[in-house]
Amino acid sequence: MPASKPIEELRAQAAALILERAATTSVSKVASDLGISRQAVYDIRKGKYCPSLAPSQRACAAWHEEFNIRGLPINQYTLWVTKKPKAVPRQMSLFEALQGKRFEVTTRRAGNTMELVLRFKLSA
Repeated sequence: MPASKPIEELRAQAAALILERAATTSVSKVASDLGISRQAVYDIRKGKYCPSLAPSQRACAAWHEEFNIRGLPINQYTLWVTKKPKAVPRQMSLFEALQGKRFEVTTRRAGNTMELVLRFKLSA
């Protein structure tokens, strides 16, 4: 395996780990543990699909498994997916913007329906 393609080796090891688990438990249980569909597990079994980093990490975490790639132990602590930071809101929420404001409500009949108009001013 060339040095530039360790991810392929990781995926092959993860697929072997998933197939080993699928041989002893149900496909539904394996799929729910990994957060993937049953069809994805069947595709891994047929060789049509190779698991990415996220299912590999979930497999190690759910089953407390470990495998080695080029001497590096891969386990639930090695493969950790970092969460993206949440966006900070730059605009007030609608309720904060409307707090303490005066509204003008106008209603009028339009045939069989009623039209309701709500008017207010917001500062930018």
